[in-house]
Amino acid sequence: MNKKNEQSLPQLEMLFHQPGTVHYLSDPAGRQNFEPAYIAVRKAEQRVYDDAQLRSLPQVDSGHPHAREWALRRDSLARLLADLQRGGAVHTILDLGCGNGWMTHRLGALPGSRVLGLDLNAYELDQAARVFADRPQLAFAYGDIFEDILPPASFTRIILASCIQYFPDLPALIERLLPLLAADGQIHILDSPFYTPQTIEAARQRTRDYYAGLGFPEMAGFYFHHQQNELARFRPQVCYDPASWGQKLSRRLGGKTSSPFVWLKISAGEAGR
Repeated sequence: MNKKNEQSLPQLEMLFHQPGTVHYLSDPAGRQNFEPAYIAVRKAEQRVYDDAQLRSLPQVDSGHPHAREWALRRDSLARLLADLQRGGAVHTILDLGCGNGWMTHRLGALPGSRVLGLDLNAYELDQAARVFADRPQLAFAYGDIFEDILPPASFTRIILASCIQYFPDLPALIERLLPLLAADGQIHILDSPFYTPQTIEAARQRTRDYYAGLGFPEMAGFYFHHQQNELARFRPQVCYDPASWGQKLSRRLGGKTSSPFVWLKISAGEAGR
């Protein structure tokens, strides 16, 4: 990035001075193809929440149609929060693909930390900014992460929770995020499915069938299936493996509700060595 571009970037500090506001770091013009279909699907799936429900997430009533899913999200969130606050660390966090901001909200409970929720979904960003306007440690922005919208070395942690499926090129995403990390920064990938060469085509067909059944076949074109080996050159650390012997035993003997998704951590100092 040249000096002129760097000086023209918004100062991260300024994003936290207007609670209740969605900061537009990218021009929404020409980006309307995805959002209407996405929100329509979310409504059909009963994943659009009222303000009171949003503030309570990931807690939902036991009779909610996605109660089990939210139990799994609670499990992965608890594990992530424990890691982030280890040693009393204070973080500046980017919650990429934040959607309605429920996780941004929960990450903001870390003492002394600040969290920027970034998405290209104006509908849910508007709700997030309104519902969490009383949390000055949170900020919400509309922006394309592949544009120069954020200063380099701004974040100690970048969270990719249940969002990598909306990026067609996962290595390109990681390459874009690494310059945004502080020297000791980390990228965390969780609540996201990975596939093997043997299962990926069947997964793609399930996705096509699923969205066609909902009446939104075009959404399959926005959903991408990734393999964990795509990240090999970034030297990811496996922080949680649901297929490990210990996790299997815990579920079998203790009936524990635990996430079915691997949790990966990519460290700025390790990636690309």
